[in-house]
Amino acid sequence: MHIESPHFGKLAFDPDQVLEFPEGLLGFPALSRFLRVGPEDYEPIEFLVPVDEPKLRFPVLSPYLVRPEYDLPVGMAEREALDLAEDGSLMVFCVANLTSRVEDATLNLLAPILVNPDNRRGRQVVLETSGYSVAEPLFAGDPKPA
Repeated sequence: MHIESPHFGKLAFDPDQVLEFPEGLLGFPALSRFLRVGPEDYEPIEFLVPVDEPKLRFPVLSPYLVRPEYDLPVGMAEREALDLAEDGSLMVFCVANLTSRVEDATLNLLAPILVNPDNRRGRQVVLETSGYSVAEPLFAGDPKPA
């Protein structure tokens, strides 16, 4: 199988590479099937490309690369939705907002994307009481003098 992306060209894939999001992503409930694309020149940023709408792309990044102390409580509802075993592994991504000025790039820590790598099922959750921001600076600036 393949799709044509204006950003990445022809993307060949096997059906078992597709990430399934039964509820879609926030703001995009109809988009439920995604490919994870990781061009080397963007590393460590990857992109979720909707199989059914390949002109779109969502830049994502592990929140732990930016905030090693990121606290992600995974509740029973998420475990059930992802069919995640008690000791199962979990991939975590946050959507990045990449701007023309690198120093203005942000990361949405409030609504992480969870993926069970064993069955490729994903879900985006909102950490309502976490205090995280939808626009956390991706790069910490130079500390300002006191």
